[in-house]
Amino acid sequence: MKSTRWPQPGHLLLLLPLIAVVVWVGWRAGRLRDDPGHVLAVLRAAAGPVLPG
Repeated sequence: MKSTRWPQPGHLLLLLPLIAVVVWVGWRAGRLRDDPGHVLAVLRAAAGPVLPG
């Protein structure tokens, strides 16, 4: 039977920058989210003229 080996503290310290980057990216993504209504209005305005159909 194999005994469970816990990660060494050095390995956990290596993961801290990765966790910090993931948290930072998630925080920025939540803060910079565009208003969907505004995005649709800009896309419609940029579409140009439409042929009558």
